[in-house]
Amino acid sequence: MIAIENMDVGENIRALRASRAMTQEDLAASAGVGIATVQRAEAGRTIAAASLASLAAALGVPASELGSAGSVADQPHVPLDRMTTGRGLVGLLRRGRNIDFGFCELDSIDDARSIQLFQEHCEAVAAIEGALRPVDQVMQELEAKRLLDGLVERGFVVGGASFEVQCYDVDDDGGGGLAILMAQWTETRIALRVGRDAAGISRAFVMDGLGEYETPRDGVIFPVRAGDAAAPTDGGD
Repeated sequence: MIAIENMDVGENIRALRASRAMTQEDLAASAGVGIATVQRAEAGRTIAAASLASLAAALGVPASELGSAGSVADQPHVPLDRMTTGRGLVGLLRRGRNIDFGFCELDSIDDARSIQLFQEHCEAVAAIEGALRPVDQVMQELEAKRLLDGLVERGFVVGGASFEVQCYDVDDDGGGGLAILMAQWTETRIALRVGRDAAGISRAFVMDGLGEYETPRDGVIFPVRAGDAAAPTDGGD
């Protein structure tokens, strides 16, 4: 039996994973999360509550036994705007090609099909190179509006926003050598969420979707937590 009461979340996960002779890759595959999520969790960094629950299930323990990885309100997130028009959605999708897409728990295959059609259209619009000509743009906007209206009829709402990520091309010899920075660049990405109510699509927790060598920048909010240094304020000693 692994005694974990006095360990932190990262230590708990590492200890349980080691006791089951699992690699980080094994745990990530079993939990259905990215390897970067496992690495962040074991390093003691905040991960989404859903990801923590998935790791706990893969380790065969209740999520509460791993400890608290921080409340949802404390997690870095992208504030989302409600998407109601085809023009607004297409305009958002044209800002970046990489979409961080998520949706709430579903009750039927028909709901899943509607969301999948919506996701496929969004990905197709984001992938278009160059400026859209007027007729092409209107066609995309009308189709986006049709799909949005279809989701509304099924009781869904959609939230979306863009955010920036600093990306690094790093040669680390498979993790066994000195890491060498080869290149770096900034990408604009799109966060889209489909939910049942406004609260469910008000923010996107995008950290779990980032790679090991990707850092969030503009558009991602990092809440100040108890014990953190207070943010500087203007005017006053």
